[in-house]
Amino acid sequence: MKKRTFLVFIIFLFLAGCGEENSSKDNKEDEDPKETETTVEQSTQDEKSKLALTHIRGGLYIESDVEYDSDLSKINITVTEEEYINLIKPIILSTHDLEDWEGLVVDPILTASGTILENVSEGYTIDFKYMEGNEEVLLLSIKDGEILYNLADEFNEEPVRDVAHMTESEMTEEILTILRESYEGEMEVSYDEENSTFILLPISEDLKDAIVSMVLHTEVADAWNEHVVKNTVGLSESISTLQDHTLVIANPSNPELYVLAVYNGVVMYNVTDDY
Repeated sequence: MKKRTFLVFIIFLFLAGCGEENSSKDNKEDEDPKETETTVEQSTQDEKSKLALTHIRGGLYIESDVEYDSDLSKINITVTEEEYINLIKPIILSTHDLEDWEGLVVDPILTASGTILENVSEGYTIDFKYMEGNEEVLLLSIKDGEILYNLADEFNEEPVRDVAHMTESEMTEEILTILRESYEGEMEVSYDEENSTFILLPISEDLKDAIVSMVLHTEVADAWNEHVVKNTVGLSESISTLQDHTLVIANPSNPELYVLAVYNGVVMYNVTDDY
């Protein structure tokens, strides 16, 4: 009796094991091979995207926000470095110096696109832009080392100003336009013809507070020199190709006094020198 019971138990275990095996086989057969393949491909694509972003962030010398649009396989680079923006604005607004444009805008992004194509994969588009207020300005779009859009192509849609034959007053108006575009909403721009001086008067509350604070508290001098002074020097260097000039920032508390004076890209006076 015990032998029969034991034999029945063994047969039961065998049948149960076969049932589990068949069930396991059925489950495997139920799996969609296409779904598995898609999951693997998606994982691979995600890894490639991360690698592409690593190449961009590691090789880009310009301060920027970098984001990836997976739907379009597009890397969006939005420049945040004010000094760089101040270098390219005069090219866009006035000088149309294509040699400088190539070096500042086209070459670094072409290099980045080529690096991704060589080390990661094809199919990635890079959009290079900056913000003008709330509006995006697209500078360049490249895919697999090929230029899809270049803002410089639009330069010739308008007559390029012949700087060599511009009168002094035309040159002054050109610089005023550049400065007003660059400091819109932040500084009021005027020109002292007698002293060939462009005067920037802070009008935004944040900027006025920052300057007053800087004048009163020496501990913010580093931030002043790193941002305001450096950006002003860069812009002054750019417009010095048009006209010899002095560029000053007035003290918002007393506009008769200056907190910064730059002559053709060279700092002549900085209020932090008085500390």
